[in-house]
Amino acid sequence: MGAVVTLMGTLRISAAQKIYGESIWSPAELAIRWMQDGYKAKSRAGAFFAGLGFFISQLSINTVDNAWPGGFDLAALFPRWINIRRGAVITFVLGIAINPWQLADTANTFINVLDGYSVFLGPMTGMTVCDFWVVRARKLKLSGLYVPHKSSIYWYNHGFNWRAYVSWLIGMAPALPGFINAVNPSIKVPKGAQEIFYLAYIEGFALAFVVHYVLNWMFPVPGLGEIDDEDIFATFTVEEARKLGVLPHPRRLDGIEVA
Repeated sequence: MGAVVTLMGTLRISAAQKIYGESIWSPAELAIRWMQDGYKAKSRAGAFFAGLGFFISQLSINTVDNAWPGGFDLAALFPRWINIRRGAVITFVLGIAINPWQLADTANTFINVLDGYSVFLGPMTGMTVCDFWVVRARKLKLSGLYVPHKSSIYWYNHGFNWRAYVSWLIGMAPALPGFINAVNPSIKVPKGAQEIFYLAYIEGFALAFVVHYVLNWMFPVPGLGEIDDEDIFATFTVEEARKLGVLPHPRRLDGIEVA
């Protein structure tokens, strides 16, 4: 679906370039151009149905991708005071307060916003990949993931793994000057900083990966290699559990399908 949407956007911009002699990247601006060039029933109908489609799409996407996930996270962080619905409403209000429409004000602004993802997510991905695939060798104690106190091997220091934060910040730091320059060209940075920003995701991923590995080698986390003795959550089939050296869930042994 993502490839189809990207293809349609590319074809639309190419068609606008051919018809109007300029690249109109915003669908809303293109719909306005239809009516400016000929305020007729066809152009008005086209603009209306295009706008209706965008409205429904944005409403659905922001509900599913933003409001509800924000509600889940806030409910998990503050379960005593916030449930999922309240968290979704809070996320909705905050989403309006930050004026998100300004992020898509111009093509350059929108591109800079997308580039910002690589600056922050590249190091996060590199650190996560290193932690799961290398440091822990794909072994997790699943029961410990859901225990919010120091009896869990994932409690670290009051619930925070400082190694992850340090890895993320160090991986992100080299690309920040170039990102700041891209957002505000009046702030001058060296040419090398701009070049690093162009490779932000690759640089951030690699640097955070290496830093996280070194930190965990120097300061090992507790419980490395530990797994549950029993498949508590019926995560695996009987064959998978035995292959992993874990006692199968009783309902699996009885042949009961677990949803």
